[in-house]
Amino acid sequence: MRRAVIQLGLTAWIVFDYSNERRDAGEATRYVKLLDLPDDVSSLWVLVASAIDYGKWDDLEWRSWELGVKAEGEAHFIEMNSYLYLTFLLRALTLIGKGDASPLPDSDEFRYLAAPDGQLVQQLAAVERESDKWTPIIGEEALAAVPALRERLLAAGQKAEQEERQALIDAPIDESKKAEVANRVRAGWVEEGLLRRLAQKVGTYEFVEQDPPEGVLPFGLNQLDTKHAYVTETEVHTLDWGEEYGRSLARGENEMVMGLLQNRLPMLEGRNQLSIEEVTTEATDQLRKKGLKPVILINRSWRAESALERSSSFALSTDKEDVDLVGFFNEVPVYNLHTPGPEEVIVVDLGASFRWTQFLPPHLTEDEIVIDRMISFAVEQFTEEKAEQLIDRWKGEGRESDWTVDKLLERVGLRVFEHFEISWGGQETGLRISARTREELFGEEAA
Repeated sequence: MRRAVIQLGLTAWIVFDYSNERRDAGEATRYVKLLDLPDDVSSLWVLVASAIDYGKWDDLEWRSWELGVKAEGEAHFIEMNSYLYLTFLLRALTLIGKGDASPLPDSDEFRYLAAPDGQLVQQLAAVERESDKWTPIIGEEALAAVPALRERLLAAGQKAEQEERQALIDAPIDESKKAEVANRVRAGWVEEGLLRRLAQKVGTYEFVEQDPPEGVLPFGLNQLDTKHAYVTETEVHTLDWGEEYGRSLARGENEMVMGLLQNRLPMLEGRNQLSIEEVTTEATDQLRKKGLKPVILINRSWRAESALERSSSFALSTDKEDVDLVGFFNEVPVYNLHTPGPEEVIVVDLGASFRWTQFLPPHLTEDEIVIDRMISFAVEQFTEEKAEQLIDRWKGEGRESDWTVDKLLERVGLRVFEHFEISWGGQETGLRISARTREELFGEEAA
């Protein structure tokens, strides 16, 4: 096997040189004909797989195939496997063109490479595009076999895909993977929950250890999710799966609170001739005179943030614990948010403006996870019966859907929700300042 592997490596080396115009067709063909490669596709792949396992060919000093073509002292590593795959394709085309009907390999690795977006299919397409280059090496008969080889590769890839889908459908939910996703939900929720943290900081947040009142509805996500994130073995990247769900939940909290402030607090009017920092100074002074303790919330306005930061009254934050704190304007804390509401600067005493009451989530299923005693996290695995019922329900609701039972069996039902209530404190607790320019508000004639 060692001798055969070396001969395959030499062939790949010649293919590499020829593809990069370092050997002409006549020289490359003479070398290749001297080397002995298998006469059927199945045996050929066994040899390629052995060559790949051979490592970096250190004992043959084939660490870099481009040492001789770079500037003196400069080396460039070549990914050897791609040229082994190309050699396999060229030899396989030659064999199929001569009538070889031996089956393609049935290994997981081969089927992965033979997938529609796999490396073998992509390299075969490149050979077809560059047929003029490869005709002198393998001949027209071999190049005519490209469609046949492509069809066989795609069939192998489809078989792999079907097997992977069935394996996913059959796989049980891994409770440890579910717990990992729940932990990442928590991490995203904690990281993004700025207004919840500020409410806790100023003492207007209360966690009540009881079920929510009848009028407090669940707030969160109820959707389909990929089953890959919850099974033991998967080829899909799920390392950070769940964080975005937690961030989405927290962004919803921020939007709800900001919407309340923007709907209830009065706008500081009649200040169109003043700069943002001048109006913000006026707003903070008004609230302080009432004995309030304001913070400044900038909603999706780079203009306002930049104006305050350039002011001599601004000081950057050095608080490593409060990472969301931008700094202090006239000694008032400044925070940035990005909610769908208008571009505004809100100067408000959060402790006096609203009260946030958080409740225990109702216990719904035996296998749900309760995160920090506040968030219910539940994953439901579909059976064929449940999938059919869901599809029937969608149809009854008049929803157009291309979901099938098999597609639903590759998903899980995901519920992430909490129960909280925001109660309003009073309009006299803050002021809103538009962060848009006079031209945007009143037209070009206002310039």
